[in-house]
Amino acid sequence: MTNGKWIYTCTFLLILGCGLKQSFTLAPVTESFNVNELGTQAITVRPAIDLLWVVDNSPSMATKQAKLVAGLDAFNTKYLKANLANPPDLKLGVITTDTYLAGRANSQCANAGSNYPANYAQLLSGVADGPRPKLNAGPRSGVPIVTTVAPPGADIPTYIDQAITNFKINAQTSEEGSGDERGMESIVQFIQDSELRAVCQSATPDPSCFFRKKSVRGIVIVSDENDNSLFPGSPKSPTFGDGNPLSTDTAISVYNVNYFKNAVDSFFKNLDGDSNPNYFVAGIIQPVGHSDCSSFCVCYDGKKYQNLVSTVGQDSANALGKFSSMVDVNGSGYDTLLDSIGTTITQTVTTVTGTSQFNLSRAPNASFQLIVSITDPSGKTQVLDPSQYLLTNSSVQLKIDPKTLPLGSIIHVTYTPLGAR
Repeated sequence: MTNGKWIYTCTFLLILGCGLKQSFTLAPVTESFNVNELGTQAITVRPAIDLLWVVDNSPSMATKQAKLVAGLDAFNTKYLKANLANPPDLKLGVITTDTYLAGRANSQCANAGSNYPANYAQLLSGVADGPRPKLNAGPRSGVPIVTTVAPPGADIPTYIDQAITNFKINAQTSEEGSGDERGMESIVQFIQDSELRAVCQSATPDPSCFFRKKSVRGIVIVSDENDNSLFPGSPKSPTFGDGNPLSTDTAISVYNVNYFKNAVDSFFKNLDGDSNPNYFVAGIIQPVGHSDCSSFCVCYDGKKYQNLVSTVGQDSANALGKFSSMVDVNGSGYDTLLDSIGTTITQTVTTVTGTSQFNLSRAPNASFQLIVSITDPSGKTQVLDPSQYLLTNSSVQLKIDPKTLPLGSIIHVTYTPLGAR
């Protein structure tokens, strides 16, 4: 996709026989057709939207999780079910602020000594679909990755309602987790353990993979304390000799926020093959100044999270950074931030002009075998049956409604001379 436009590409592979016992292949010739310049049909496309929620599961979070869940019904009605003819393609997943402990034992504050499973940083059933780290606690949704795209034949309103019900269960992560909350480290751990797996890097990613190529991404952090992430090379706290960061240490905050942002930016850029990381960060967090930091386990000021939201929001190279926002976790409800996210969902639509006909540089003839295929943004290719397109002189007319093609789809037209060896 270029500037919100579909690009159709015709690739001609010429394999010419020379009457000899050898053959050679010429380099492919590619033509690009901008649909906005060719067509007349305006289409509003809702891009894929992936929202990763990072919910603090330490002691004191039960009431905050309840407030989050309480606002989801109105969010569902106002933004997800408002346009059932064209509902958003939304994915929701939840990790916790102790996800960074995957495969390790918790040694700090609450629940010291608890062992965390090696797959704790993956969105798997039985792991990321309810309370954690005590995975035998209930209830569980059985659906760790929630999607609002209903399967064929399903009743859309009912399906979306159930999706939100599942998300509510997933978001109530309990308050049995580590009191050493490291939201940023947990996100990096999630990317490493889940999204960088080989099954997530393939042309057809495994269903347990979360972030999609070219999607709109949001990271939503819900925590009533500061972030204690300490990345390699970070300055050390002058107060705690073991190196744990103190919220009032500006140098620690700046270093770790920048380290995290660079890691996430790099991941999304590599995923998309683009210089725009295309994500926003929203925070339901503590305001600066709400802190006594009298001991390691009591440090409530959300300074690093606020720095993160501000830094991402001010990044001019990130097209979605401007949607970053935050609200006070101590408020009576979180409708303001949920409305901000809902507005982002409804505003990040693309109006394009679709077409199903485009001209080729040469007219096909009986001496060539013609293959027409479509490759969607995930890399999945489908070969079309001849009944799905029409050849007229040097143009190809697809018998497919452009609205059914994912934004960024590529049309390939391959010519192979008959009898070529």
